[in-house]
Amino acid sequence: MLFINKRRFVVLALVGMLVGCTPAAPIAQPALSLTPAASSTPTLSPSPAYTPLTSPKPTQTLSPSRARTGEIEAIHAMRTILGLPELPLEFVETTTMINSPNGDLAVVIYQDPEGRKYSVEPEKDLVLEIDAREAFSTIAPDALLLSQDELRAKAEKSVRGAIPNFDSLQAGLSYEEGVKGDYFFFTWRAADSPGSMNRPFAQIGLYRSGELFAYYNTLTLSEGAGATIVETPGRPPGTGQAIDCSTVKRLETDSPEGQQIVNEFVSNYKEQYPTEYMGMAILHSVDRLGGWAVVTGSIAGEGKDVIAVRQTSQGYQIAEFIHAVPLESPEELKMRVIQPFLERLPEAPPALFTCLDKAWLLASGYPRASSNVYRIAYVGTSDYTTEGVTEIHSLQSDGSSQTTILSEPMLIMGLVSSPNGEQIAFWGCPGSLSADCSEGEDLDVWVVNWDGSNLRNLTEDSAANDSHPDWSSDGQQLVFDSDRLGDTQLYVMNADGNAPRALTGSPGRNAEPKWSPDGKWIAYHCTQASETGIETRICVISPNGQPAGEPIAGTTPAWSPGGLEDGTGLAFLCFQEGHSDICTAWPDGSELANLTNSPADEHSPAWSPGGNWLAFVSNKGEDVDIYKVCVTCPGEPAALRLTDEPRAAGWPAWSP
Repeated sequence: MLFINKRRFVVLALVGMLVGCTPAAPIAQPALSLTPAASSTPTLSPSPAYTPLTSPKPTQTLSPSRARTGEIEAIHAMRTILGLPELPLEFVETTTMINSPNGDLAVVIYQDPEGRKYSVEPEKDLVLEIDAREAFSTIAPDALLLSQDELRAKAEKSVRGAIPNFDSLQAGLSYEEGVKGDYFFFTWRAADSPGSMNRPFAQIGLYRSGELFAYYNTLTLSEGAGATIVETPGRPPGTGQAIDCSTVKRLETDSPEGQQIVNEFVSNYKEQYPTEYMGMAILHSVDRLGGWAVVTGSIAGEGKDVIAVRQTSQGYQIAEFIHAVPLESPEELKMRVIQPFLERLPEAPPALFTCLDKAWLLASGYPRASSNVYRIAYVGTSDYTTEGVTEIHSLQSDGSSQTTILSEPMLIMGLVSSPNGEQIAFWGCPGSLSADCSEGEDLDVWVVNWDGSNLRNLTEDSAANDSHPDWSSDGQQLVFDSDRLGDTQLYVMNADGNAPRALTGSPGRNAEPKWSPDGKWIAYHCTQASETGIETRICVISPNGQPAGEPIAGTTPAWSPGGLEDGTGLAFLCFQEGHSDICTAWPDGSELANLTNSPADEHSPAWSPGGNWLAFVSNKGEDVDIYKVCVTCPGEPAALRLTDEPRAAGWPAWSP
C-alpha cells in the first residue's frame, strides 16, 4: 500500500468495498468520492460507504406528463418487497448509469421526502437502484441491532423478492460480503458477458438495525444490454452503429505489449519535440484494437489524460490527446472526451472511445492541474560533470522554468528550504563535487537566499565537520550533526548560527537529523549493535529525548508535511538485494511501504509541501536524474522523470 495520511486511508479503505469500483478488467481503480458532489479529493460522508452509480444533478420541477405511471408503479412494488415506506415521489432527472452493463444506460430518478432516490430503467420499468442514505436520520437511536447472520438472511429474502428468477440465476453467480462499521453489503455478481463493460450484479446494503440503505440490480436487464449504440459523426441521428466493447483488448499495464505501446509513443514524441516533456506519471490503462490504442492515466500526475495512438512504421505515435480534468457528469464525458475523439479520428475504431473506462474518468482522486506547482532546487554542475563548478539549480515541479540560483567552486549537499521559502540551508565546503573539500577546509552548515544572494557560513567558527542541517517548524532554529566533541552527535543552533547546544550524547553515531513539521519529533540516524555487527537505523525522539517507538530499518529520513495527528510520516531509504528504494512508514515504524521497488538506486527523498509527491534521485535511466512519485494517488503510480539531460542531478528540495 502506498503511504497516505490517515484520513485519506480511511476513505480509500471504504472505497475498496464498493461495487461501483468494479472495472471491466482487473486493473487498479482510483478512489471514488463518497459524497454525491464531485470533488478532486475523496471525502468521507457521514452516510454509509456506498457510491450511487448515477451522476446527480439539480432537482427539476415535476412535469405531470413526465411522471409515467409504469415507473411509479414499479417503485411502489419494489418498496413493498423491500419494506420501505409509501411516500410521495418527485421526479428529479433523466440521466445515465455509468456502471450498468453497457456503461451508459438511461435511467429516470425519483425521490421521496425522506431523501431516498429511486433509479428506474424507463423502457421496461425496472427499479435498478435505491440510494437511501439520506433517510438515515430517521433511525431511532435505540433500534434493535441484528447479527450478521440475521442481516444475511434478510438480504437473501430481499433479493429473492426483488428478482423473481433469482434461484435459477444463483448457480451462475459469485457471492461476497463486506462490512464497514455498522454497514453491511451483500453482493451477487454474474460472469463477464461478451460486449459488456461491467459485470451485472445485485447488491443489498443494510444498516445493523436491518434498515436498507442501498439496493442495486442489473441482473434482470436483457442480455443485449452489452452493446452501445453510437451515433457516427456525419450520419443523421438514428443511423448509429452497434459498438461491441468485447472487441477492445485491455492490456495489463505492466505487460510487454502495454509497455511497448507506451514506450514507443513517448520515445517518438520526445524525438519530435526534444525540448518538451512526455511520459506517464500514472498509467491507468492501455486499450488496443487493431493498429490503434488508447492510453489513460496522468502525464504529470495532475488531472487525467486520454491519449489515442496509432501504429506506424516507426512504432506507435500520438494521434490525438485530451486532458480531462476530473469530469463531473456522463454528459460532460461525452461532450469533452468521447465526441471529440470520434470527430477528430473518424478512421479510428469507435469502440476505443465509446468503451473508455467511464467510472475512472468520472471518479475523483487526482490532483487538479491548476494547483500544486512548486519550485524545486537541486545540485548540478556547470559542465555536466562532477569536475565542473558546483551549481544550485531551480525548476518548477512540472519540469519547466529551469534556472541557476548559485554557482560556486564548492562541495554542496543536502538542500533544505526554510519554512517561509526565503532561504536554503545546506552543508558543504570550498572544493568540488568530485574532490570534496579543498585542503585545510572542513564541512560547515551554509544558507543562501532562494534568489542566490547572501551566501553565509553559519558554523565557520567550528574546526570540526558540521553537516546535515534542518529547520525547525518556525524557521528560528537549525538542527545539525557535528563531531566537534568526538562521536557525531546532534546539535541545535539559532538560524543565524548563534547559541549552538548539544541535543544527544549517547554512544555511537547520531547524525542526519530531520525535524518534524510540527516541531514535536526529530528523526535521525542512530547506530545499534546487532548479531551481524553495528547497524544504522532511524531513531525518532521528541526534543526532550522521548522515543516514538522502536528504531526503523532504513536511512535518510524525511518528514511528510503536517502534524502527527494529521498523518505525519517518514520517507526514507530502504534496502533490498543490494540497492536502495524509497520507502515510507509512520514514526513508530508501522505500515512500512516501498514506493519505488526498482532495481535502480534511489536516494534523497523530498516531500512536496502538500504531501502528495516525493521528489528523489535515481539512476534508473542512462544517467542520474530527478524523479517524482505520487504518494497519495490511487493505484500504483509510476515515477515521473523531471530532468532528462547529460549532467548529474541531486538533492532535490521543494519550495513551500
